[in-house]
Amino acid sequence: MTDIDPAHLPAQSPTQLLRLPLPIQLLEALWLLWQSLASEGEAALQHDLKLDLRSFIVLSHLQEHAYQPAELAAQLMLKRYEMSRLLGSLEQKGLITRTASTPGDRRRVTVTLTPSGRQAWQRGIQTAEQVTRQSLAHLTPSEIQALIKSLHAITAHTGECP
Repeated sequence: MTDIDPAHLPAQSPTQLLRLPLPIQLLEALWLLWQSLASEGEAALQHDLKLDLRSFIVLSHLQEHAYQPAELAAQLMLKRYEMSRLLGSLEQKGLITRTASTPGDRRRVTVTLTPSGRQAWQRGIQTAEQVTRQSLAHLTPSEIQALIKSLHAITAHTGECP
């Protein structure tokens, strides 16, 4: 067990949570974060853009540069067939294009955002900021960056999705 300041735990029962093993505390904290923040973000993105959170995250990655589907799947820890379905849905919505590296060969494609995809991403950023504003208001930008860095450090050691 480690010393944890009960003031940083949910108000409902900090002493009860302290009795749980650290791995359970971590999983519960992630679950509560998902329930309170990510699910709200997903609902808002669905309402505003007709996109789920996973699709929006794909658009975010594509905002940086073009990717091959296998690269995106690895970065988001998704199975390749799941990524293929996701990209097909985004392509049908006109948000991305998949271009074959060799004409007629769909085995090796590059995925890029369309102008509509860039606009959807920009609207989604506004939605994400609205959803997270209140939850993050009590943290400084450096605390938020440290939290993000810590979460990425955890996922960096969990391995890739098969």
